[in-house]
Amino acid sequence: MSIQSKSHHRQSGTVITYLLIALFLIGILTVTMMSGSSINPQTQRLDSLQNQFEADLSRILNGINACILGFPTAIDIDGDGDVDTDDNPNAPYPIYDDNSTGSGGDEFQDILCPGSGQPVFSSARGDFFPLLSNSAEYTVTYFNDSTEGIRLVFDRTLDSQIWLAMVNRIDEQSSQCQAEVDTSTGSCATGACLTYWVRRLSTCP
Repeated sequence: MSIQSKSHHRQSGTVITYLLIALFLIGILTVTMMSGSSINPQTQRLDSLQNQFEADLSRILNGINACILGFPTAIDIDGDGDVDTDDNPNAPYPIYDDNSTGSGGDEFQDILCPGSGQPVFSSARGDFFPLLSNSAEYTVTYFNDSTEGIRLVFDRTLDSQIWLAMVNRIDEQSSQCQAEVDTSTGSCATGACLTYWVRRLSTCP
């Protein structure tokens, strides 16, 4: 066989080798993409819900902070002539829409800024909550009491694995002074409430 013929055979063999390697790599890439496709939509839904939730949470916290910064002086809410913890155990944080505080809580959209006597949130001021204002799916309760401090409790009225995954993720990403998941039987509509502290007193002075 001539040298030229041998060279031609070697070149053909090299091309075939490269072709087989390319097909092998394409196969690996295809398998990888197919195996990941089953979890990507779930992860995307989880990320989307968390982004929406955190955007609404940020709006809530901004409203509370605007109240305490704009009206920092404790006032005589009950009109007894004294300014004390009977008026507000955590002055000047927001109070409930009946000018009270305590363990009963109030819907977050109804809370009042004690200094102004006006609601903390108002659609007239552009306070919109695309996710959490849906009361058919979410319950958000604001608490102001002397034991646990200022906190928000988020509950979902309909069972959802995405919601459970999200609150657990936020819990893992937060300190014990900031957030906690409650899975006590009967205390939450779906068995997973997220408590978010604005000011935690009992364990985090």
